[in-house]
Amino acid sequence: MEQDRQNPVIYVSGIRTFATIFFKYKRLIISVFLVVAIIGTGIALSIPATYEAQASLLVRFGREYMYRSETPDKSGPTRSIGEQAAMNNEVQILTNRDLIKQVISTVGVEKLYPGLTKQAKGGITPEDLAIPYFEKDFRRSCNSLF
Repeated sequence: MEQDRQNPVIYVSGIRTFATIFFKYKRLIISVFLVVAIIGTGIALSIPATYEAQASLLVRFGREYMYRSETPDKSGPTRSIGEQAAMNNEVQILTNRDLIKQVISTVGVEKLYPGLTKQAKGGITPEDLAIPYFEKDFRRSCNSLF
C-alpha cells in the first residue's frame, strides 16, 4: 500500500486501467445492472404484502387485587384472589363479545380475515361472521399461555 503511494506512476496507471476497462465494457456493465435491477424490482413488486402482528399482555397485580382492612392493622395488605383467578378475570374481559365486535369493526374485517366479507349473505353482517373466527383464534393463543 505504501509503495503505491510512493510511486505515482503505478497509482495513475491503476486508475487509467480501470477507466479503460470501464469504458470498453460500459454497455455490458450497464446492461447487467439494468437486468438485475429490473428482475429485483419485478420480484419485489410481485410478492404480496403480508403483515403479521403479535402482542403480549402483561398483567400486573395491583391494588385492585389486594385486600386492605379498614381498621389500622399491623399486617400489610393481603392478596384477595389468586394469580390464576386474576388471569381468568382478565381473559373474560378480553373475550367479551362487545369488545371483540368493537375490535373487529375498528381494525376491519377485510384486514383481519380477507375474503370473509364475500361470504356474508342475508342479514348477517361481516362483523358478526368474523366474531367466531376471532374468538377461536384468541382462545387458541390464550391456551398456549396456560
